Amino acid sequence: MPQFPSVEWFEELRDTVQDDPHWRDFGMMDCAMGVNVGETTIKLVFDGYEIPEIADISTSADEEDLDFTLVMPEDRWREMIENIKT
Repeated sequence: MPQFPSVEWFEELRDTVQDDPHWRDFGMMDCAMGVNVGETTIKLVFDGYEIPEIADISTSADEEDLDFTLVMPEDRWREMIENIKT
């Protein structure tokens, strides 16, 4: 498993959830979302049921193109991920 937070980690997550038949039960979404973890910001573009773009925008001005950004300290992100796994 790739290390969180990274583009590769989010790509693996995308591939896992998109293969799940219940993924579409959550409904469609059209947005550009940021996930901020410390110095890292990952951009996820949702287009209907697809996630066609995942990019590390930590060192670019692309944050202006986001509809919203989820921000939390890294330890809280890791705690949340562990709770989801169990």
